[in-house]
Amino acid sequence: MKIPNSETRKGGKIWNLPNQITLARIALAFLYILLQSYGLQERSVWVHTITLMIFVVAGISDWLDGYLARKMNLLSDFGRLFDPLADKILICAALIGLMGHQLIPYWIVVLVISREFLITGLRLVALQQGNVLAAERAGKHKTVSQIVTIIVGLLFLTLQEWNRGYGESFGMRILEGIQPWLNYWTLLVSIGSGIYYLWKNRKLLE
Repeated sequence: MKIPNSETRKGGKIWNLPNQITLARIALAFLYILLQSYGLQERSVWVHTITLMIFVVAGISDWLDGYLARKMNLLSDFGRLFDPLADKILICAALIGLMGHQLIPYWIVVLVISREFLITGLRLVALQQGNVLAAERAGKHKTVSQIVTIIVGLLFLTLQEWNRGYGESFGMRILEGIQPWLNYWTLLVSIGSGIYYLWKNRKLLE
């Protein structure tokens, strides 16, 4: 996809509504990081509940900005670049947080984040050559797998908060049991989609 000569064409202004939602999601991502750091230190009783709510709102905003951009014909290069960047900041922060609570192995987090950096590098290479890589279906499947895995982990931490002092509940045992399977699912989809992106855009690396 070639970069247009100007972002100021009709429907392409940087400060349109979808892009404002994208910027708001970046702000939510940094708020999430701040609260998650407190959660790792157990300073607040409700921190995991709040971070779960922030993550869900940010996930909804991810769908909403894309929907509005297509519905209102407000697609822009800014959105194509910063929308996946906002997702990566939030996803990486959440995975690191779950790793800190020992809900996902260190090596899986490293591989998934490495994949994100690799594809971001590919996008920068494409940008230098006058192209913008739009989101692909494989990338969307990857994002869904990561979001589901993270939400299950955050739900477990939230229930743990609610049941503090009362032992492990039935819901916690279920979530704790499926978490490892979700971790491996996320890993496979993330690596698979990364290989797909690299193969499809291999000419950029020649």
